[in-house]
Amino acid sequence: MAELNSRLAEYGTPKMDMRKVLDLVALGTLADLVELEGQNRILVKNGLLVIAEAKRPGISELKVVSGFAPLAQLGAGQVVFSLAPRINAAGRVASAETALALLRARTSEEAADLARKLDAFNTQRRTEEERITEEALAQAENELDAPALIVTGEDWNQGVIGIVASRLVEKYHKPTLVLCRDGSSLKGSGRSISEFDLHGGLAACAATLEGYGGHRMAAGV
Repeated sequence: MAELNSRLAEYGTPKMDMRKVLDLVALGTLADLVELEGQNRILVKNGLLVIAEAKRPGISELKVVSGFAPLAQLGAGQVVFSLAPRINAAGRVASAETALALLRARTSEEAADLARKLDAFNTQRRTEEERITEEALAQAENELDAPALIVTGEDWNQGVIGIVASRLVEKYHKPTLVLCRDGSSLKGSGRSISEFDLHGGLAACAATLEGYGGHRMAAGV
């Protein structure tokens, strides 16, 4: 925190009291599955204490729709598997603006309405994810002799295909691309195994792709 304020001072920016946003820091860190090492561990540990206080209306109501009391003390795992999916669901099936509005809400009434919307989005996300996973698994069963898996759906939701790719990798231990229709093109999300550089593999066939990006273990195409 001292280092951050020192850097802000270099640019003439007023000092910021990080204690006021530690709940958001913890929520964002855990939702993005960032490794809890070094400073991240310290920030999340203290952020969880602020989440327990639930002074931010959006956090309080998010805990309620997730099945917790507003002042419940949550562990990192509970945030990852209960609060974070509802935040992430907004961007997957609708608009991330709803999640932002929740975290910026000034009253409990406003926050409660937005939290219920996020909860509904999360239910929709789970339904979509289960349907697409079932269809993807059925395709994959016919391709098990291949060194990698590529499955395609015309009406699959772009927001959840990355999760589906991860599920297929867990089941079959093969690099996997899950593709869906995007206008006249196909858009996809891929996940890999430690033995195969997915980004490198896509780079090797870049001439056949409109675009790609990512890293060794995950990529978009």
